[in-house]
Amino acid sequence: MKTSRQKFIEKFSYETESEYTIEELSKMDDYELFDTYMKWNGIIGYTSDILEVLKQISGKDIIK
Repeated sequence: MKTSRQKFIEKFSYETESEYTIEELSKMDDYELFDTYMKWNGIIGYTSDILEVLKQISGKDIIK
């Protein structure tokens, strides 16, 4: 059974029309994968800020 991470990677690779291969995305750590996703969607330079807000709201690190 595929993990949610694996499903996300496959979907993201498909959406980017394989600009990023499944193999490339699979090698990324969680932060790098999230940052790449944010950049692909035009949100550049806010990854750390967004993760910090999520940490403050939830009380836990979402991505380390």
